Amino acid sequence: MELLQIEPTYCTPHVNFGEEAGMLSISGCSYSEDAVAFYRPLFAWIDQYKANPQVQTEIKIYFKYFNTASAKCVYEIMAKLSAVCSETNKLKIIWCYAADDEDIKQAGIDFSEILQLPFEFISIDDTNDDEQQNLINGSV
Repeated sequence: MELLQIEPTYCTPHVNFGEEAGMLSISGCSYSEDAVAFYRPLFAWIDQYKANPQVQTEIKIYFKYFNTASAKCVYEIMAKLSAVCSETNKLKIIWCYAADDEDIKQAGIDFSEILQLPFEFISIDDTNDDEQQNLINGSV
């Protein structure tokens, strides 16, 4: 499987999916007019990944903004990834949000409750560009 990297645009997030490390990250804004078309390659990548997942899969999500269509796609991503959970394969979801953004934080809480998956919540100082860049690069 190949690394899936998608550079961000004004309305689509940065995506970095790497099979070898079991690390997936999505960050930025997501309000494309055709969210399903944007997320389709991510769905396909995850479907392939599920066949041979790492022992630990970690997904980091940090949205500055996302619309309803994107929320449905993000839900589908997490639902697909929940299928890798087993006694031997663990899934860790890290939901990051700007310290002053209660809406994004609440969206993560809602996803966690709906999917019945534990999330780790991390408040990000959105005035700290280094912290945001580290998240995009998978360091947070």
